[in-house]
Amino acid sequence: MLVIVVSVLQAVATFGAPAPAAQAADAGAFDPGRIIDDSIFFNGDAMTARQVQDFLETKVSSCQAGYTCLKDLRLDTTNKPADQMCGGYTGRAYQSAADVIEAVGKSCGISQKVLLVTLQKEQGLVTHTWPSEWRYMAAMGQGCPDTAACNEAYYGFFNQVYGAAHQMKRYANPPGTSNFFTWYAPGRTWNVLFHPNSACGSSPVYIQNQATADLYYYTPYQPNSAALAAGYGTGDACSSYGNRNFFNYFTAWFGSTKGYDVSAEFADYFAANRSWLGYTTGPASCASTGCSQAFQGGMVFRSAGGVHGVRNDYLASWGNYGREFGVVGYPTSEVSCGDMGNSCRQEFQGGWLVQNSSIGVRYVSSAFLAVWFNWGREYGAMGLPISDAGCTSDGVCLQAFQGAWIVQHASVGARVVPNSVFTTWSNWGRQGGTLALPIADPSVPGGADFIQAFQGGVITVSGGVGRVSSTVDPWFDTVIRSPWARVPEGGAVGGSGFGQLHAAVPGWCDHCLGRRGPGVVDGGSVVRHGDQESVAGCVAGFAVVHAGWRWLLSGVPGWLDGEERCGFVRGSERSA
Repeated sequence: MLVIVVSVLQAVATFGAPAPAAQAADAGAFDPGRIIDDSIFFNGDAMTARQVQDFLETKVSSCQAGYTCLKDLRLDTTNKPADQMCGGYTGRAYQSAADVIEAVGKSCGISQKVLLVTLQKEQGLVTHTWPSEWRYMAAMGQGCPDTAACNEAYYGFFNQVYGAAHQMKRYANPPGTSNFFTWYAPGRTWNVLFHPNSACGSSPVYIQNQATADLYYYTPYQPNSAALAAGYGTGDACSSYGNRNFFNYFTAWFGSTKGYDVSAEFADYFAANRSWLGYTTGPASCASTGCSQAFQGGMVFRSAGGVHGVRNDYLASWGNYGREFGVVGYPTSEVSCGDMGNSCRQEFQGGWLVQNSSIGVRYVSSAFLAVWFNWGREYGAMGLPISDAGCTSDGVCLQAFQGAWIVQHASVGARVVPNSVFTTWSNWGRQGGTLALPIADPSVPGGADFIQAFQGGVITVSGGVGRVSSTVDPWFDTVIRSPWARVPEGGAVGGSGFGQLHAAVPGWCDHCLGRRGPGVVDGGSVVRHGDQESVAGCVAGFAVVHAGWRWLLSGVPGWLDGEERCGFVRGSERSA
């Protein structure tokens, strides 16, 4: 694995005569532990191709005859596959250097400004008016170690730019790669040499960020006092200039290499969590209830509950609830996965955010948490939440879990409604229908056979299938009981799949509630009057009308109390 990347020609600029001066730069501001911040170094959207081209044209007005300057370079590029470092590259014919610099920066997440400065400090290509072919062959110094010849696999302008950007990302050991680059790891103090000649010595440097570590992997020397005092000039025999020149060119051309500082109140947290936080993307801000600061990987918050971070994959869901200003409130813990099976959670003042690959990130309020805990959380019959909670205009709140729903209203509290019951309840109009709201939890939590009471009736579950076993007619307060157990599954009335009950109403054939699917109603009924029962076929010519989750059979002058006879007796019952 390539570690030291210094071209033969760079050795002249780095260890011998320095590169030509650009605009004035304050070399005294050079900080060996923080040469450039991550937020600037890893900004792959820093410049467009048009901006790069305009910049190049300001550096060279015209080339010497017979030479091609960087602003005029055109080349064919090749395809590169995506990997953990870069998003790949689609080769094209006759691309400009500016096109390549923009596209590589975007693909690999390396600032176009960094690429331009590296081209300058390695080969002087940005300002050169008579560049040789060799300068383009080793444009970024990629694959050119101090102690050996350049690797021909990296020859050519495109290979140099893509290869260098790819390598800069590799230094950070991104997910999916090995943890190979560790000897300049940020957050620690390292002895950094002043010159390839070890006799020139070294000094301890506290590496503050990944971008600075990248520069030391790329050119593993810091400028000594003589190099810094010389500005763009020559120091002494132990001076090196690569990282000094990088800093000088960058600040002269593009301004400060510093982004937002990590707030002092988050410094300790950042030091312990920098691997996922990344760099700052904004300043710290405070409200009356706490403070926050945004980072590449999420946000950090301080509240009465302490200092905690919220990762990006939780931020969107949290933001939907108003973040720290909403019902969820501030975080009170870090992400925890150890006791959640294949899931994770983060605790907040107002509940939990629960996450895994199949459900995304779901919010469970404190009120619903107590119910979920009583049912064994993700290990119980309810399983994981698969939706966020939603509330209707009548004050009913519902949240779906893998095996059940929580239904909450001020009049009944929070109740668990298993999926088998919820389906039947929905067919009967939920809280707006005859059954209204649940007033108790299932009689056998997690069982296949149980009953559940509602304000307007009872649903009985047998073998995992729910049916209404009693209810109250909303027009006549007629209590309907006892599904018709003697009708076999698949019998003349369509089987127990149509086991809904309802009272008869004068002037109507029936209130048919059971159905196989939308618009398909059972073709027969079991009819009882007194001690008499019969299997009845419905009279032809009825219409099906959808109203309030019920299927009504209208237009029938009576209902059958025999195979071919119609009549009506108040109080008769049927099960369909």
